[in-house]
Formats: sequence, C-alpha cells, structure tokens
Amino acid sequence: LQVAPILEAFFRNPDAKWVGRVPLAQQKWLHDLADMRRDRLTSVATWLSRYCTQPDRVMRELDRKLERSPERVPGPNSAPKSEESSVGDPISNTSTHPQAIAKALNANLARYGLAVDARVNDCELALTLKTKRAIAPQLAIALVYEAVRHAYVPHLKTATISGMRRDRRGMWTKTFRLPTAMAGDTPIDRIGFDRPMLNAIAFPVAVAIGMVANVVLPFFMLPFHIWIHEFGHATVAWLSGYRALPLPLGWTSIAGQKQVLVYFGVLFLLGVLMWQGWREKRRWPIAIGAALIAAQFYMTWLMSEWQFHLWVAFGGIGGEFYLSAFLMTCFYFQLPDRWRWDFWRFIILVIAAATFCQAFWRWHLIDLGIADIPWGTIFGGAGDSGGDMNLLNGVYGWSSDRIITTYRRLGELCALGLVGVYSFFAVKMNPHAWFDVAQRSRVWLHERQLSGRRRSR
Repeated sequence: LQVAPILEAFFRNPDAKWVGRVPLAQQKWLHDLADMRRDRLTSVATWLSRYCTQPDRVMRELDRKLERSPERVPGPNSAPKSEESSVGDPISNTSTHPQAIAKALNANLARYGLAVDARVNDCELALTLKTKRAIAPQLAIALVYEAVRHAYVPHLKTATISGMRRDRRGMWTKTFRLPTAMAGDTPIDRIGFDRPMLNAIAFPVAVAIGMVANVVLPFFMLPFHIWIHEFGHATVAWLSGYRALPLPLGWTSIAGQKQVLVYFGVLFLLGVLMWQGWREKRRWPIAIGAALIAAQFYMTWLMSEWQFHLWVAFGGIGGEFYLSAFLMTCFYFQLPDRWRWDFWRFIILVIAAATFCQAFWRWHLIDLGIADIPWGTIFGGAGDSGGDMNLLNGVYGWSSDRIITTYRRLGELCALGLVGVYSFFAVKMNPHAWFDVAQRSRVWLHERQLSGRRRSR
C-alpha cells in the first residue's frame, strides 16, 4: 500500500531513482524489480495492478501460497487479512520473512563491512553477524539497531545478535528491544505516573512556566511564594509539637507551648501514610514516614527551645528551598489510594518550581551584591526587628555573610538534588528512549571516525 501510489510511474521508468520514496525494505524490492527482464517486469506489473485493485482477495491468495512455501514462518500474519486490517501494516507479509529482513538489513550494513543472517522465532528476531574482522558488541548492536530502525519490522518485539569474540574464542550474544516494540509501550493515561514523555518534559516545562510567571505575573505568584514561606515556619512548629496556622498573608500563628495532641496527631497521620504505603506495596511513603517520625521525635523531645526558635526563623526562607524542592520531587510519586493527586500534582509542580526559582535567583543576586538581604517583615518593613533575618542576625549571632552563604548553599544543594531526581526518573521511566539515543550516538561517532579515516587517506 505504501508502494502503490508510485507503481505506475515506476513501471513507466524503472531506471529512475526511487530511493527515499518508500521504506528501506521496499527500496531493495524496487531495485530487484528494475533488474528484471522487460517481459518479466511486464508480468509483475500486471499482477500488481490486480493486487492494487483487489487487495483483499489477492492477500488471501498470497497467504495461502506462502503457507505452502517451506520458507513461510508462522506468525501473527498467517491469518487472512481484510482490506481494512492491511492498511496499517503495509509490509507485514515481507517484513517477517527472514530472507527479506536479512536483505533489507544487509543493504544498510554493507557500508560498515557487516552482514547478517536472520531467523524469526515468534516475535523474536535472531541475527548472526558475518564479518571478516571482530567488532565490539556495543558497536555491532548500535549499527544493527539503526539498520532495523530504518528497515521497519512490525510485530517483532526483540532482537538477539550473535557475533564472534575478538579473541576468536567463542561467540557473544546480546538481546535488545526493537524500535517498533518501544513505540507501542506508551500508556494511554495522559496524566499517569508511567508516561515516559510526560516525566521527561515535566520538570523543564514547569521551571520555564514558573520563571515566566514570576516575571509576567509577579503579583499573582506572590501569595503562593508567601504561603510556602509560611509553611516553612509551620512545618518546623508541627514537627516540634507546636500548633501552627500558616496564612498566605505573611503571618504564621504559632502556639506558645508544646501540645501533646499536636505530637500524636502528626504521628497518627505519618503512621497512616506508612500503613497505606505498606498496604499498596509502595516503599517511598514508608521511607518518608519513618524519616519524619524520627525527626519529629528529636525535634519534640530532644531539641531545646532556643534551637526551636532558631529553626523557626530559619525555616521561612529555608522552606522556600527545601519545601519547594520536596514538592517538585513528589511529582514522580503516586500517593496512596484516597490521597491521590494525579492532576493536582501538575499545579503544585508549577507553583513549587516558581517559588524555588524565585528564591534561588534572589539569593544569588544577594550573593553577588546586586540585591539586599530581606530584613524586616511584610507588615513592619525593613526596620522591623522581628523579621526572620533580623532574628538570625541579632538574636542568634549569624553574620550577613553567614546568612547569605547558608541560603545560597542550601539552594545549590536542593538544585543538585532536583537534577539528580530528574535524571534518575528520566532514565527509569524512559529506558527504551535512552537506549535508542545511545545507539544513535554510537552510530554517529562511528561514522565520524570513518569519515576522519577517509580524509586522512
């Protein structure tokens, strides 16, 4: 069906260059047709004209003849096909034939001095390298993978390559997934946690949107920045057994004394998170819950009141870094049932990314001397001695340099952590895409080396 639109022009002028008009397997087929005697080519043209006008009947007839052929390989294409089903699979009756596959691959591998023998076992393609010199397995896989990608072999899921070792003492064997199998692995759920492309672009897009929103809509984003700042104060209070209410107005109300009810309430919620994680066999809620329970015990019963107030003052701007980074990291984790946030995690990711970028950029400007430390409070202005930075400087003895260095390094540490998390999940969620990139890179480097050798000669 892919060849049909150009067949009439081809039979009128078979000597013309038809490379690039059709897939690689059909290019080789057209070359073979062009080499036929003129009377034989006329017969083929007659048969193909009949095929193009009555594909349903001719495909059933072709299937019956191929089933009687000793070279016919049983597979998913052996059943009769209707005209509708054959539209999406234009080369299915040749692409699973070992000789056709080997012919198509060898046409592409010839320039590298390689050739293959092919066998088809169900959905697996077995290839044996034929070469006069030993070749590294990784390079052989890359070259064959690229040839298979251009040849297009549907219904085959994996390929196994066998080749001679460099010391000529036995064979090596490698197995990899074919490009057509990789392309069919994408889930249907558009906001699902297992969407490879979604997980690859979520962080960069969220950071870009966040930075643009900070510049274009600063007054719209400011309440979210303030709220995360106040949650930084509140989380320290909650983990230390104090009742706290963070407000997006620049104020967090914290009780004057510890309350046992707060401690056990937070402990209960963390226990529910761990129990739900264990019930659904998710390790990350258990790990986070255990870490927070340990931190809560230390901050409630072992940390002094002086340290508590120090961490409350530090936790506002600190929360802009570590809370934002934590919320961005949680994008990749599916919460237990009844705590689901499949859609809302996108909104939170953008808000957290905008807050993190705004804090990271501001403290690097402060470090460069372009901006000033945010002394004071929103309500009292820069002269308010109750501001977080004023408390760190006047009460707890932190110098301006220490304040700047601490927050700058905290931002860099969180940014490094975000890059690590993003890289880990980009590889974990997209193993086939990264494999594809690696093979193409190897082929590209190999071709550059071959070009360099030719020029040196």
